[in-house]
Amino acid sequence: MHFILELAHLRKDLDLKVDNPTDHLEKVRLTLGYSDQDVAWKSLLATLNNYKNITQEEICCLLEEAKTIRPEEVVLSTFHSAKGSEFSHVFVLEDGDKFDRNNSYESCARKLYVGFTRAKDSLSILFKQGKRLNDPALDAMSILKNSGLNSGISQIEIPTISLNHQSIRYQLILKPEDLNLSHRYIIRGQDRIDYYACNWKDFIFKQEYSDWYFHCSHLNQNSKSGAISVLSSKGKGMIQKHLNQNITAKGYTIFQVDRDDDYLSPELQKIYLGDYHYVVLPCLEIEEIIL
Repeated sequence: MHFILELAHLRKDLDLKVDNPTDHLEKVRLTLGYSDQDVAWKSLLATLNNYKNITQEEICCLLEEAKTIRPEEVVLSTFHSAKGSEFSHVFVLEDGDKFDRNNSYESCARKLYVGFTRAKDSLSILFKQGKRLNDPALDAMSILKNSGLNSGISQIEIPTISLNHQSIRYQLILKPEDLNLSHRYIIRGQDRIDYYACNWKDFIFKQEYSDWYFHCSHLNQNSKSGAISVLSSKGKGMIQKHLNQNITAKGYTIFQVDRDDDYLSPELQKIYLGDYHYVVLPCLEIEEIIL
């Protein structure tokens, strides 16, 4: 949200020269009172990193062309399923294999080598803490290093106890199609979203008849507490898979949605004064029990 308002602020004096654009933009954000927790904010600052002594008009042009949301994804895969694929960064959890006639030392080393060679930029291998005698991962690493395919190998020792947790925690970032972008709660709750953009607190998930939404209970006394992000049918289907797990949520970014009267009731059209509104995209942190 502050992206649009900062552009408006900068356009008040397009010819003004700015020696350090990133510092200048940070000062504008503080002046407007918005949080720096929006993931888009770091991307906007990074866009200006290599520029010095430019006008506010040039800053506006650079920010308008910036990609403020960069997709992030973690792929969890077996060695076999990863064959033929490549990833910029690969983490391999080497828990140690038990060898028998169906799982020989040599086959384990080949399997690990397949996993290791999926990495394009970096490879991190997570070992149990302690001695590693007769470990096929060491042979696979040696072959990889000697081949020259990848020199950026990191070995990381983790305590054995951390491999025995009964749950895992991971983040799930919703997509715009997971949300009802023009729900009445959102259209009527733009003051709540504006307040959230300044404070950036955790959400509470609520189900109210057919409406499933994320609710912010940390609003000030002058703002009605209520929904700031409402799930679509697709979003409900995705969340339903995790209803038996521990879920916490907070904002990932706030983005602009253009007005579309096809999705607005006559009543909402009357109170909708602008050409666009804002929606909070949630990021979920899920704790899943491992059976």
